[in-house]
Amino acid sequence: MTNSEKLHILDQARARGFKLDLPDGDFGANVDKSLLYFAGLDNETLPIIVLSDHFFPDPKIVDYDSLLQTIIKKTSSIVENDYVIVYFAGNGPHEPSWQWIISAYHSLDRKYKKNLKKLYLVHPSTWTKLLLNTFASIISSKFYSKLVYVESIEHLKALVPIDRMQISQPTFDKDSETTAKHYSVPISAAISISNQIPSDKRLFGAHINDVVTTNPASDIFTLPIPLVNWLLHLHKTGTYTQNVFQHLPETTNITESKLKTQIEYSKNRNSSEFLKIYDDINTSAFLLKLFFYELKDPIFNSEIVELFTQLPLPDSLAELSDITVSLQIERKRINFIKSKVLPLLSPRQRQLLTHLFCLLSNIAHNSEQNHMTSFNLAKNWAPILIGKYPDEPVCYLETISVSPSLPSTGSVVQLLIQYFYVIFSSEINTILRVNNVHSEALFNDMVHALESQLNIYRE
Repeated sequence: MTNSEKLHILDQARARGFKLDLPDGDFGANVDKSLLYFAGLDNETLPIIVLSDHFFPDPKIVDYDSLLQTIIKKTSSIVENDYVIVYFAGNGPHEPSWQWIISAYHSLDRKYKKNLKKLYLVHPSTWTKLLLNTFASIISSKFYSKLVYVESIEHLKALVPIDRMQISQPTFDKDSETTAKHYSVPISAAISISNQIPSDKRLFGAHINDVVTTNPASDIFTLPIPLVNWLLHLHKTGTYTQNVFQHLPETTNITESKLKTQIEYSKNRNSSEFLKIYDDINTSAFLLKLFFYELKDPIFNSEIVELFTQLPLPDSLAELSDITVSLQIERKRINFIKSKVLPLLSPRQRQLLTHLFCLLSNIAHNSEQNHMTSFNLAKNWAPILIGKYPDEPVCYLETISVSPSLPSTGSVVQLLIQYFYVIFSSEINTILRVNNVHSEALFNDMVHALESQLNIYRE
């Protein structure tokens, strides 16, 4: 699907009466779309927001305070999660003053400041460093601790994925001056060690056939022990944890936990270490996300993502207020997923997704306590299921956008959470070895099925 086709989908949604505030870079006719945009996820699955000062508009034409409010509105949903910013400091023709930047920072809601985990400042000048070092206490000492000076694009590549960034020519020109200094970036120890592990012995970055296995005498697939343990931990604790999946663990470095698990798994897939429960539920939550995100074969490949654009949509916002019409639309959408999408997934993938969406549905059922509705979960998990290694570039439309008016991955993921029991009924019956399941006991029965897999390893 071309960019013009994607824009047409958005225009159609707005024409039907739906309000859309997406991080699409559209801030008005006089603002370049490369100024600020969503650029996928970092290596810990945190959303990346890219800001380039080369594309700040002429302040004589665009009011910066109004622009800031538009940016806040369009990024509000992203910053509900922990997130990172990549800021390209290119000495643009309309660079904002430091006075305005400091004022803008202080005007932001608490979530923008608290949930920002890293600010990568690319190509900072000596003057910029001096200002930040001098005025750190004025801006915020916590903010200063999140600041990372990045000297080159090669340096940036070692810190965050850059394949979904629209890096401007002025930035490349600036980078050529830096690379002339023979700046080099050592590969991190974690990446170096992980790369040495054979692909068939990995848990993260594995092919699904290597980690989700089956017994020839059974049609039930067996999940790896760490995955089972994380799912069980989240079923029992995560369902009542506020904002689960949105925030990194406070006391654990998730990259180190991932590496430790990866090494142990390569040595012994049945290690008793995998039966331990983490003190912080967010460790299990983010390791689960990383497992799905780094699968070599994305759950939703480009063929499936393209198919999502055929998802049935309401003709207008008014239709959703008519219960009869709304139910008819939902039935069409459910049937579309069951008849068109699920057949493109292997039985192995479908059973894996059944366990995942059982958990997400369980969490959504308890959203009054945990604040994670199907909408919030869909925004969080849609880019995860497209994966770290998509076979084609993807953008915000296919990932974080969730709306009954948009045929996106996010919208499909929300339906999978809301109607889990209906959509995965065949897989549920296979996993539980029954012909019919009582919905009120479904979550408990699926948890017992996971526990039985864990018991196999304990024997």
